[in-house]
Amino acid sequence: MQMKKVITIIVVLTTIISTSCSAKVTNGETEPIKPTQTENKPQSKPEEKLINSPLKLAYEGRIDNLQVAVGNKLGDVIAQLGEPDELAHFEGSTYISYQNTSFMLDRIIDNTSDRADVLGIIVSEDYELYGVRVGMTIDEIKKILGAAEQEYKDGEADEEMWKLEYHCGDYKLTFFFDDKSSPSTSAYLSKL
Repeated sequence: MQMKKVITIIVVLTTIISTSCSAKVTNGETEPIKPTQTENKPQSKPEEKLINSPLKLAYEGRIDNLQVAVGNKLGDVIAQLGEPDELAHFEGSTYISYQNTSFMLDRIIDNTSDRADVLGIIVSEDYELYGVRVGMTIDEIKKILGAAEQEYKDGEADEEMWKLEYHCGDYKLTFFFDDKSSPSTSAYLSKL
């Protein structure tokens, strides 16, 4: 019991001393001392915080280990990765697929010589991006990337899924899950 009193007194005294040291007396009146900015400690700007963010590439429309970004041409994808394993249609557009990476295109095409634009990049099957891996749970991803802008259940009762969304400037990164406690099945980077 005696130790608790000593600790309480130390905390109170520390608070009083730090409060009294943060004021100066001018003409008999006490004025609070305003914090000054030194050359060695400039305040960080939002873009400076982004430099160390695991989502830095997402703000550029890019995914780790790929030179192609959202907004690039299909030809850029082919130049980097070669001919796709699959070219197929889905909901009014075309996607091309490689081993664990797919690219959604802005329109329906029938061959890879078309000049379509990349609307989004989908990764799956243990792909590592932004310091996380597809296959991690919602909690594991949030522990690394921080809180998401949205976390919700989507779809019909028999086809519902969970989504975790991060807004990264002009882009949106969405992780998909079969249910709230299951591992992620894929991640999709697209324009907002």
